[in-house]
Amino acid sequence: MGKNVLLLILALIVSRQGEAGIFGPSTYDECILEKMKGVSSDVAADEVKKACRRRYPGAPSEDTTKAKAASGSEKAASPKAAVSRQEAAKTPDVKKKSGEIPAGNKWESYGDSLYRQGKYEKAAKAYSSALVKASLKDLSKAEIYIKRSQAYRELKEYPHALRDANKAIAFNSQEARLFELRASLYYSMGSYRLAITDYGEAIRLNPRESKYYDMRALAFKAGGNTRQALQDIATAITINPKDHTAYGLRGD
Repeated sequence: MGKNVLLLILALIVSRQGEAGIFGPSTYDECILEKMKGVSSDVAADEVKKACRRRYPGAPSEDTTKAKAASGSEKAASPKAAVSRQEAAKTPDVKKKSGEIPAGNKWESYGDSLYRQGKYEKAAKAYSSALVKASLKDLSKAEIYIKRSQAYRELKEYPHALRDANKAIAFNSQEARLFELRASLYYSMGSYRLAITDYGEAIRLNPRESKYYDMRALAFKAGGNTRQALQDIATAITINPKDHTAYGLRGD
């Protein structure tokens, strides 16, 4: 009796070796995120992807994806299908399945795809993998840090988001949107004075962007300076008479 039970358990384990949730990661996507840590070459990345596909046979292969695309192009398309294809061409990453790494193992693009799907924690991990490459230039590092900061912001992990925003600004201090992001983090944390300072820096770098005045007006209002908030709103409307946000703020 005991021998039969043991054989039954062994049979169950063997039959589920290729399934998720027994040893290690539970999905193809998690297998990729776990095993790609520290991988910087495309050749090594391809081997990792092949290993994960063998472990999770249900994951889409590159050959299968290409074959489906080719067969689809041979069929006569309806107007609705044509529109769908046009939309897919504009946002290719959104249409990719979550377990599929973009061509060339571009971790930043993979993180972008995960971010648009609302998978912010996995997106942050993908951006971390993108930062492993030693050949990244400062501007590229700044871009990835700011994206990871945005992912942390969505997770409401403000200290991590602020840390990445600081790193992004250290690599590129001449882009207004980096200061805008850091200002929004300060605002969410209740540090209105610091938020006002960073919105001011964003305005200095790009004085013709009305939304920066709108956001600084909110920070002024939260800090109790209604008069200065109204001045920023007036400036925003002067720059962009169609700035509906500014009119709403002034009405408030």
